[in-house]
Amino acid sequence: IYTSISKLEEFYRNQYAYFLKYGLKLRERDVFELSAASTGEFFHAVLDGLIKLVQAQGLTLASLDDDTLDQFLDQVSLTVLAQPQFTILSSSNRMAYLRRQLLNTVRQIAYAIRNQSLHSEATPRQTEVLFGNVGKEHGLKALDFKVDAEHSVHVRGKIDRLDQIQVADQNYLGIVDYKSSQHKFDFQQAYYGLAMQMLTYLNAVLVNESEIVQNPNEKVKLAGALYMHIQNPTLKPSDAKAGFEAALLKANKYKGVVLDDPQLLQHLDTELPKKTGYQHSKIYPFSRKTDGAYSSTKAAPLVTETQLDALLANNRQLIVAAAEAIFAGALALNPIRLNDKQTALQYSPYLAIMEFDAMLPENNYRDLPPLSPQEVLDRIATELGDEKNE
Repeated sequence: IYTSISKLEEFYRNQYAYFLKYGLKLRERDVFELSAASTGEFFHAVLDGLIKLVQAQGLTLASLDDDTLDQFLDQVSLTVLAQPQFTILSSSNRMAYLRRQLLNTVRQIAYAIRNQSLHSEATPRQTEVLFGNVGKEHGLKALDFKVDAEHSVHVRGKIDRLDQIQVADQNYLGIVDYKSSQHKFDFQQAYYGLAMQMLTYLNAVLVNESEIVQNPNEKVKLAGALYMHIQNPTLKPSDAKAGFEAALLKANKYKGVVLDDPQLLQHLDTELPKKTGYQHSKIYPFSRKTDGAYSSTKAAPLVTETQLDALLANNRQLIVAAAEAIFAGALALNPIRLNDKQTALQYSPYLAIMEFDAMLPENNYRDLPPLSPQEVLDRIATELGDEKNE
């Protein structure tokens, strides 16, 4: 199987939906409209082009003043808007308005990334990092797994941004994923196979570590995986009490999973060590206590290197287990239900085909018990420990 991780997430949500979408290849009729996917593609293209232009000029984001940043943004935006898939943005007055909104949003995000870089030593190393093959594009090595003697699975993907921090001879690599809606790293969804993207990307970085760093003498650690919400936030007067720039930094704060390594955290947010007392990072999902130690919330905890390795191992097992079931022909109508609120059928375009009715005895949700991040980490540690003892 040659696949993407989003396909396997679909399989874990509902095997029958996976069969309809990727087996029978059923899809909704194309409509000439600006979809969420198209706007996401626009944001990705502009941010990718901006960072590549900055690097080509031998500059850093932190060194750009407002005028230079605006000039670079205009240059990249014009190039992106000239691409055929974005001609719809010139098709009517309404689309022209949406184009201005998109440009305002991507400008705000570009300024946010620049301002974040003023308070952090993390710098973009690469953008749109492809692993595996997508069409005629060839990237880094795919994630390859042997399922059995005759079957294997090969996972491809594209990492929006790969950041690095160099501390002496220690190189930290982390990923940033741009999202058009609010996202956080959900431990229970990662455990159940419903949100495998970030851990899969970290696994891809591990597999391609030598090719990315290209220095065998450098020690490499994974720094973590972060979401950045692509938005143009609306601020209330109360939000800006500490200053407009500080409020914008807080509104664009990263969310995700970060390695609990004091050396890394100190260089991720260079402002925190300069302050006294308990301080929250305005950029990253952690805090610094009065005694200088770093902490986080129970809902989004920092993870040790051992815990991150366990999460990555569980992710690899989920990929192989999904491939094994797909090869076995699994296509049960088994939509998940999580926390009695979220189900795999909420936004499915295949409801008319499935004819799922929870009142019928033959139609049942697959209820997944809610788990806290600590419960997930404990479960994975136990499961991996049991496997080693077998």
